[in-house]
Amino acid sequence: MVGLDEVWMRELIDEVLSITESRKSESPQSNLKRTRVCTGIARPWLAKHFGFSLLDYYRVPSVCLRGQLLTKILRAKELDDDNLIRPMVGVDLGVALEPSLFGVEPVFQEGADPTFGDPVIRERADLDKLELPDFFQSGYMPHIHRMYEEIQGLVDGDLQVTFPGFARGPWSVACMLRGFTQLYMDLIDAPEFVHRLMQFITDSKIKYEKDRAKFLGIDLNCPDRPTWKYVYADYREVDVSDLYNDEVDGALFSPATYEEFIFPYEEQIAREFGGIRYYHSCGNLTSFAPIICKLPGLRIFHLSAWTDLGRVLDLLP
Repeated sequence: MVGLDEVWMRELIDEVLSITESRKSESPQSNLKRTRVCTGIARPWLAKHFGFSLLDYYRVPSVCLRGQLLTKILRAKELDDDNLIRPMVGVDLGVALEPSLFGVEPVFQEGADPTFGDPVIRERADLDKLELPDFFQSGYMPHIHRMYEEIQGLVDGDLQVTFPGFARGPWSVACMLRGFTQLYMDLIDAPEFVHRLMQFITDSKIKYEKDRAKFLGIDLNCPDRPTWKYVYADYREVDVSDLYNDEVDGALFSPATYEEFIFPYEEQIAREFGGIRYYHSCGNLTSFAPIICKLPGLRIFHLSAWTDLGRVLDLLP
């Protein structure tokens, strides 16, 4: 006997499929003379609006799926923007996934997205205790795999289910593992340690993405390889080469520091994956822009309100 929850879920899936089918002719390139406007809705707002628990959203596959389906329907009916509603859902832990791979405990709380706990590299020697992440067993990976498999079962092949990648840049993860203040002191007191840490994280990102590609059957050499999604925003697709780098901020350190300690590792990632598709920081990138624009294959440069748009446009082809 089919339960009411299954019937309701089936109705939501069918409604999303109907929406995506009716909008197939729409394209982000349909009007190149008009600037696209896309909105992102934070999950805490969605949870409050639809009345589900964020704690359950991150641990119960059916709640996670239902929240995403309701969000897609809300977008289609209420938001007149340029987001495409696509037949895909997924699972991710936001900023909490990458540090969990190295033993940093995720922090879950009602009314907020997950964050991360205390650093695991309290002494510099602690770096030697860390290992490259295991795609199946490290951190919250067993939980992510369970969520992914159960959501696949719930959609029964009618929707694509995406699996999260390693999206944070090396410097971002270094701040999570070592702690923001301590890492800045290391730049002065132990620069060789910072380089070792950055190389370890870069190797970890590359290994994770290769393991993920093997698991999903993705050819990393294919220019049209599939992306995944941070599921709160239909417009935000993520590639294996993307660098989410909020901690790269010209208000905090000099271009010389960026060029010596951060850029070489971002460049390694660019060369490994055929270029950087997307570079993001919420910080001020004005002083770093001449260096960032040298990254091989840079396609999307996401600027914050703090960054001088005119200067960056002068630098870009």
